[in-house]
Amino acid sequence: MFYNSNHKSLFKIILGFRTGFFSLLLNIFKNKIFKITLTKNWCFFIEIKNKYLYTLLFFLKKHSLTLFTLLIDLICFEIIWCKYKYTILYTLLSLQLNTRLNIKLKVILDFKIKILSVLSLYINSDWAEREIFEFYGVYFFFNKDLRKLLLDYGFKGYPLRKDFPITGYIELYYDDSIKKIIYEHLELSQEYRQFFLNYSV
Repeated sequence: MFYNSNHKSLFKIILGFRTGFFSLLLNIFKNKIFKITLTKNWCFFIEIKNKYLYTLLFFLKKHSLTLFTLLIDLICFEIIWCKYKYTILYTLLSLQLNTRLNIKLKVILDFKIKILSVLSLYINSDWAEREIFEFYGVYFFFNKDLRKLLLDYGFKGYPLRKDFPITGYIELYYDDSIKKIIYEHLELSQEYRQFFLNYSV
């Protein structure tokens, strides 16, 4: 069960929550936050526009009433029936408030989208950004090391996207007779490949 931030009881909860930093947040970022959501197990979600992400994270980390100094998770997932297919979720932790906060960023991947790296704020975001770029193709500006972590360096495509076929494009196996790893293009009948493409969506 989810409660939208427009709900009056939730608004009272937010205004009186801990040190009242949510009321301060709403006053500063009033036109930049889409909505604030609270789940039944007291998980807070803030959905913000892309261009204000870094400003918000900087504020949450540095302000004396918040001090969300730890980035404990950074993930990406895709929902194919939404306008903004890709959602990036930043999970922050404040030891001072003993509170977790989730920042949601919804994007459409095209050449105009610029997602700033938060590496300068949270040094542990490096590997998470590399992994998201590796599997989803989300490019983080100012992260100078976006090398692959888990996939082969010659791998083409982004395997966690819904439009990537579950069979892949390349077959990899070890040939014991020549003692080498062999790469071959996967050959399937067109009807068989079309079945897997439709199934993967």
